[in-house]
Amino acid sequence: MPRTTPLAPWMSVRTLLVFAILLTTTACGSKQYSTKQVLADETNSTESIAASFEPASPFLRMGGNQFCTLPVPSVVAGTKNPFDLVSMSGSTTNQRLLALAFSQIGTLYRPGGTEPSTGFDCSGFTTWVYSKLGVNLPRSSREQFQEGKVIAKSQLRKGDLVFFGNKHRITHVGIYLEDNKFIHSSSSGDTVKISSLDEPTWERKYTGARRVF
Repeated sequence: MPRTTPLAPWMSVRTLLVFAILLTTTACGSKQYSTKQVLADETNSTESIAASFEPASPFLRMGGNQFCTLPVPSVVAGTKNPFDLVSMSGSTTNQRLLALAFSQIGTLYRPGGTEPSTGFDCSGFTTWVYSKLGVNLPRSSREQFQEGKVIAKSQLRKGDLVFFGNKHRITHVGIYLEDNKFIHSSSSGDTVKISSLDEPTWERKYTGARRVF
């Protein structure tokens, strides 16, 4: 009759322990994979949301040509969104013009600049915005001051060009918004931003306005 080895029960327990460890490891691996998958899904979702934002713009693209307001810096807060849930195809020319101008908020100032990729100077900014609507403005602020219809300050409306300088020459141009605010490519070291005609500097330098549309 064969003898029973005393190691057999011990071997059986060890086998069970190894099997249990393998099960635990497999379960952890599955859980880890699941977590990675969730993170990947969340990343893809975030990237999808991020892709819907217009660069440096206070507008969120909802799909197609639909936009809605985004939280924007306090300097913009006093200016109503000219493109609130309005379709590009159904909006007025002035609304489209202001939407284009707003899309460049934060773009760096660059002397001689005429494109978003390189930056704008003041007249480069107005030239770019108007060109997107089929209007070819002269390149310099001085020449733009000769375009369109002369508008009194009290009669300003969205989209009008506002000019600054002194008795001898025009040195700066921007696009009027409302409530005495205008958007412009400010100056060296600054960006496309919104300022007020009531600020002492701009109030002192204000020279006139022109309506192109």
